Amino acid sequence: MIATTSSPSAPTTTTFDELNTRAQELLPDFRRKIGELATNVPDEHLLKFLRWKPDIQRAADRFHAHLAWRKKNPGLFDDTLRISRDPELERLLQTNVVIAPPQCRTRAGGPLLIGRLRNNDMRDGRSPRDVCRMLFYTLDRVLEDPEAQLHGVTILHDLKGFDRSRNAHIDIPRILLGGIIGHFPVRIRAIYLCDAPTGFHAIFAILSRLLFPKKLRERCHFIQDTSEMCTDVDLAMLIKELGGEVEFDSSQWVQDHKRREENGSLVSLTDLVEGSGQYR
Repeated sequence: MIATTSSPSAPTTTTFDELNTRAQELLPDFRRKIGELATNVPDEHLLKFLRWKPDIQRAADRFHAHLAWRKKNPGLFDDTLRISRDPELERLLQTNVVIAPPQCRTRAGGPLLIGRLRNNDMRDGRSPRDVCRMLFYTLDRVLEDPEAQLHGVTILHDLKGFDRSRNAHIDIPRILLGGIIGHFPVRIRAIYLCDAPTGFHAIFAILSRLLFPKKLRERCHFIQDTSEMCTDVDLAMLIKELGGEVEFDSSQWVQDHKRREENGSLVSLTDLVEGSGQYR
């Protein structure tokens, strides 16, 4: 059974500066731990693993798991994951299936991802793989946010209007969750599933038992209304469609990041293995 009343993981009392300082202290030993795979990898990418878990062995295990997953799944998360190179990625990012408005925050300060699966119309020719690439791109942008490393990521899925025959494909959770869980330097603080249609609870229970570790299952909460998450999220910090005050233009978001790709200011974990031929 999915937890519906337990609290999200406790907010940290550590500041980002404290977390980053500790990660910087561990960085030389971390580089030695992972050896030649760290050659030419920028510090910022390695620090993401140390800020995720300031423990050299656990960070190294996640680093190796990330690279092994990428090697096993070529083309999902690599330097082809760019709006400027992939018209389908650009199109799908503007369909508002999952968005990451920078203004949307939890009370602790972490980023809030908002999903509206009703916008994922599989009848228009999109493939499960392309949907997952779109979601991985969004996650990659969230991982640029220092507060994501400190406070974790909170996810709100507004399930109103969700239709399994139009909006779902079995390969999407398999590819997406099989990639994120255990392979990325990200901590999911809570998942809120709002206004789920009849039958969704049972499907989610099966998938979560297959794909989620116990700790993550305990952080999943079925709610009927966004007011039920008000202790974790100031409702004004939601997008207007969900009763908040945040305006978000996905087309503008896409163009902003496309310019960052073109001017070289994008910091992407897809560049992690630059110079490390073993995994290229």
